[in-house]
Amino acid sequence: MIKFFEQTIKHFRTTGAIAASSEELSELLVVTANIKEAKCIVEFGPGTGVVTKQILKHKNPDALFFAIEMNPVFVEATKKSCPDAIVYHDNAINLPKYLENHNQKSCDIIYSGLPWSLIDEKIQDKLLDVIHENLKEGGEFLTFAYIHGVYLPNGLKFKKKIETRFKKVMKTKTVWLNTPPAFVYHAIK
Repeated sequence: MIKFFEQTIKHFRTTGAIAASSEELSELLVVTANIKEAKCIVEFGPGTGVVTKQILKHKNPDALFFAIEMNPVFVEATKKSCPDAIVYHDNAINLPKYLENHNQKSCDIIYSGLPWSLIDEKIQDKLLDVIHENLKEGGEFLTFAYIHGVYLPNGLKFKKKIETRFKKVMKTKTVWLNTPPAFVYHAIK
């Protein structure tokens, strides 16, 4: 918890949270997708690995899974808490390079812990383009949003952007015990 808060203070615009996701939100994020059937799963912004643990717990043992994290402190924290996970220290925009390294043309599921309401609109576009281009047809993109963040200008823009890029976008229930309360966007390509 202290490590997470420290990184929030130092890098608020890229961390975007005051605490790691709760177990309830992490599990909701992971099980909302068809994870058991997925052959290739990617996580953007694993932070300290709370969601990563749920992915490892629920995925098919034969599925390829890796995470991409920009913050080197969080890369090490995730590797420590999830020693079986492959975690790359890089920008999520470079996803195609890592798919190619694993001989994959696309993936089935992309989970994201990125703070969309704090991300500049042009970078949101680049990231969403990478996500859409690298998901299989029928692939799933899941990310969470804090209830207060959806009313921020970039939170509103993000909602419109995913609704125009994906065939179907759904919202889950709100996890009120998360700090702060959050829900999951579940988008289908």
